[in-house]
Amino acid sequence: MERIRVLIVGSWLLRDIVEQVTDEHADIEVLQDVPRRAGMEQALRESRATVVICDGRDPPSAAELDALLRQSPSVRILVYDKAAGGSSLWQLRPHERELGELGPDALIAVIRATPTLTGQPTSRSAVEPR
Repeated sequence: MERIRVLIVGSWLLRDIVEQVTDEHADIEVLQDVPRRAGMEQALRESRATVVICDGRDPPSAAELDALLRQSPSVRILVYDKAAGGSSLWQLRPHERELGELGPDALIAVIRATPTLTGQPTSRSAVEPR
């Protein structure tokens, strides 16, 4: 079984949350964390992560999302904002999916790319800012 590699961009608190939720899932490996967005592209390139989880309090810009998706077209980028009560999943597709409140089961589903998420696609481009 190929492991899902998760890169964390943001606070140590976000990393702690993701590690707690994924701890019991042997197919998910939480990699290094990048404290600032400035190192995202290089960390993604070096780690070969399949999922990037970003702190929604300081979300990536449209240009940063575009660069990440062009560099690694198969990567999934989750912008998680616990304070705002929602999250967004970005993929190299012509839409953004609003996920709303992100509990432990939904986080695992996003990391595994399970298509049974309840969020609705919006008409926005994958690299258009929110």
